[in-house]
Amino acid sequence: MKNRDVAKVMAAEYLKLKKRKTTLIIPAVVATLSALMFLAFRFAANRDWFGLPSGFFLSSYSLGWMVNLAGLLAVIMTCFHISGEFALSTVKPAWVRPVSRKGWFLGKYISVSGAVAAIFLLAALIVVLLAWVLCGFSPLLEKDYVVHTASDLGGKLALVIWLTLWALLALTAVTAMIATWFNRPGGAIALIVGMSLVLPVLAIFDPLKPFLLSSYLSQPLEQMTAMAKGISLPFAWGSLIRRTLVGAGVWMIISLFIGIRSIDKKEITF
Repeated sequence: MKNRDVAKVMAAEYLKLKKRKTTLIIPAVVATLSALMFLAFRFAANRDWFGLPSGFFLSSYSLGWMVNLAGLLAVIMTCFHISGEFALSTVKPAWVRPVSRKGWFLGKYISVSGAVAAIFLLAALIVVLLAWVLCGFSPLLEKDYVVHTASDLGGKLALVIWLTLWALLALTAVTAMIATWFNRPGGAIALIVGMSLVLPVLAIFDPLKPFLLSSYLSQPLEQMTAMAKGISLPFAWGSLIRRTLVGAGVWMIISLFIGIRSIDKKEITF
């Protein structure tokens, strides 16, 4: 495979995105839902229904919910990106031309990963801006004692956003792998949704929890929410960083490897 194969596929995906109405509709919906989510949680926090009416708490708590939407969009977009090509048979001319299958697959993965990253970072930007304007980012105080400084909280918030994004890219890789097994996006989506229903059951067993991809998606923002409330943290920060980077990274590498092998062996008789 040559690097230009990946670049060709990415360029083709960019041209497709420019022509699709969903390119504007999806970010608009995500931005709107992010704002509504934040405002709803701020309303509840101001009335002491839960949490704290602080910018750091509301940012992390809101993004903890928005990552579920970003994950769902990652699954749907990736399945249509890959399985959708098989369903429409548009993969045939791509593979007949001098574009390697590995380059095609990696180009697809990188393209959809960029879209997933943009969606999640847009949600984070909307939430953080609203928190800054409406609540401000102040240190966490216990009477006159500073529990966490604003700079420490801000640095950790930025860190967990990037850790969560890393886990989302791993989810995209797993979805891309599964999408290569199906000739219709619906089958791939159904399998992943079914798997997502099993994961909460597996997470009950503590020995399994560190190996589940869902843990890497949820734990960074849960850690930040706990820090913003001033309660004990589930993990040491160093441990959380290592677990997320290594764990999600292993899922990503294995999934891409299997996905490439699956694409190499796939028949195009459909």
